[in-house]
Amino acid sequence: NQSNRASLEKRVFEYLCYAWLLKQKPVWSIVFYTDDAIWRKPVPDKYWYGFDSKNEKQFHKFDVIKLKSHKSSELIKKESLLCKLLALKANDKDIDPESLVREIYQTVSQIKDKLPRDILLLIEQFVSFYKKISQETFECIKKEVNMTGYAETISEYYIQEGKKEGKKEGEIIGSQRGEMKATLTIIDNLINNNSSDWQFIASATGVNQQQYFKMQKEYQQLEASRL
Repeated sequence: NQSNRASLEKRVFEYLCYAWLLKQKPVWSIVFYTDDAIWRKPVPDKYWYGFDSKNEKQFHKFDVIKLKSHKSSELIKKESLLCKLLALKANDKDIDPESLVREIYQTVSQIKDKLPRDILLLIEQFVSFYKKISQETFECIKKEVNMTGYAETISEYYIQEGKKEGKKEGEIIGSQRGEMKATLTIIDNLINNNSSDWQFIASATGVNQQQYFKMQKEYQQLEASRL
């Protein structure tokens, strides 16, 4: 969350409900503040959503983490890959940015065979977006840990998968439909999960908001032509 002035307690509760309805499993609600400023004032960590039989208020409680209040040098030592990635947005005054990226990629390299290719691409896009080193240095680090050779963007990966789908159908239009479906799917997931804003989506997929709506319309037309 880029901590705008709008209240977010209600949104967090809504996301909790959506997540539970989708998976019907316990949900851990957590909010990350990614602002560059170090927050010291308290922020809401619960949402009042109802009453019990004694007319007592019931609250949904969620964790709040202000990333700039945590040191990158501490987060990078955690076993969790998520913590290591979040170290890029934490207080990095006590650590070299190059060492930070190298540590992340050394960890990713060790588990890359267990991760889906699209997740690896998301990790690369996240690091690429928030890194504080040159692109040349970034490429050198990836070579060090044998993490090169991936598609340039997430959309490129899904386009490649879409082409495979199209070839199996044995028709050019199938390839176009596959490309669009795959690209729209990953963007829809990012939007629905509130993973990022359009600036990040455009950087990661190569598709901006206007192109997304145009692609949606074209895909619907291709689907209609099959009927």
